[in-house]
Amino acid sequence: MNKEKRKFERELAYRAVFQIGFEDRGQSDLKAKIMATLDNGAGFADPKEDFQGDQYTYAHLLVETVVAHLETIDSEINKYLREDWHFDRIPSAELAAMRIGAAEMMYLGLPIEIAVNESVELAKKYCDEKSYRYINGILNNLGKHLIN
Repeated sequence: MNKEKRKFERELAYRAVFQIGFEDRGQSDLKAKIMATLDNGAGFADPKEDFQGDQYTYAHLLVETVVAHLETIDSEINKYLREDWHFDRIPSAELAAMRIGAAEMMYLGLPIEIAVNESVELAKKYCDEKSYRYINGILNNLGKHLIN
């Protein structure tokens, strides 16, 4: 898969994963709702124009990975928050960027530097102006832990 398509699919997945913050985690159909968001273009006007005829296989894999391992991913992110910062206070946009990066590092074998960089780029595009800094720090610390 070329780099441009992978980046586009990651952004589709990010937009779908963002919806997790607005769904009841206890619902058995969480995965179906999030996948429906992805399959409906995740808010892009017409995403299929960019890669006509292509399946969004990486986006589906990434969303499925986040949903399947959500508790573990969230637990790992929580380990690297400052002591005075509670997980529940993380805005949905920032949390989605961290979940994507964590899933890519922990389960999809993406090199840590690339996973962190891609999540930081999502944060710069979608999150608060300075959020990318703490997202970078949290994911870097998670990555260091994975190496050891």
